[in-house]
Amino acid sequence: EIMDAFATERGQLESNRIEAKLATETHKNHIDKLESDMKISVEETMSLQHKIVELQKIKDNLEEAGENSRILEENHQVQKDNYEREASDYKKEVKELSEKLEQKNVALRKTDEARQGLESSVERLEQENCV
Repeated sequence: EIMDAFATERGQLESNRIEAKLATETHKNHIDKLESDMKISVEETMSLQHKIVELQKIKDNLEEAGENSRILEENHQVQKDNYEREASDYKKEVKELSEKLEQKNVALRKTDEARQGLESSVERLEQENCV
């Protein structure tokens, strides 16, 4: 009877050992899978961190490009305003010079008319004196 109990207990222990061995193997496989998954997750995290750094660089470049564009637009507007002011000043100067030229032309015509009048008077006087 003791031998039977001992054999039964030994059978249970052997069965428990086999179950424990299988459970240990299953746990080991599960741990290996978790380690593999963790390694992949770490690699993906590093890749994402690298992408974040690259995206930040792109964002910084875009901000810099935007600032450069804003400065160029301001410079362009200043140049445009200067051009328009210079063009307006030039138009005024051309108008003033045209008016002065017109006044000089009028004076020249009057002077020419006066000269012609004097020449005619001189010719008439010469003819009257000759007669």
